[in-house]
Amino acid sequence: MSNLLNHGNLGSESQEIVDALVYLASEGFNIPVAPAINQTQMQESIEKAVILAKPIQVDSTDPNNVYLGYAPTGSATSAAVWLIQKVVTTGADTAILSANGSDAYNSIYDNRAALTYS
Repeated sequence: MSNLLNHGNLGSESQEIVDALVYLASEGFNIPVAPAINQTQMQESIEKAVILAKPIQVDSTDPNNVYLGYAPTGSATSAAVWLIQKVVTTGADTAILSANGSDAYNSIYDNRAALTYS
């Protein structure tokens, strides 16, 4: 599948990232992709996808309401640079909700309990 994405003008490091994204997508990760993007936009999409691969903050104080925080490594939890998800478990049902109903990296992780999720 990665051969379909090999445009020949990507460096080996970029191709490795594309291959990793293809693998993550095949494993069920939601990889944001934009049609017809320039090099800068492609790099930003790759960075966001890599960030989404693993949360760097997990609050499981309440096992029925677990918060997952995604942001660039080293981000302050007080900075508005977080994508926050809430995993809500009710009986046998589990839902994954996004802060403010968005996959934008603009939430403050410290405020996770007060945010609206959908």
